[in-house]
Amino acid sequence: MTLPDQNNPRSLRAIFANYRLIRWLILLTALVILATISGLPREVVVVGTILLVGIGAIWLSHKVRREPVSTPRPDTR
Repeated sequence: MTLPDQNNPRSLRAIFANYRLIRWLILLTALVILATISGLPREVVVVGTILLVGIGAIWLSHKVRREPVSTPRPDTR
């Protein structure tokens, strides 16, 4: 089963189809849990989370923007 906008790299469905966002959120959640368990102050965990979310959003938008759009070849038969 393919999603309707899977070939459009700017669509949110393309991001979910490639699991980039999901992997980033899992990594971020694991880091927040580890930082909390390790005894870091809450302010450090919050600021670190905000920074990681910002960096991740910039990285994802940059990566999505740079991917070429795949266009179907015309049928020349």
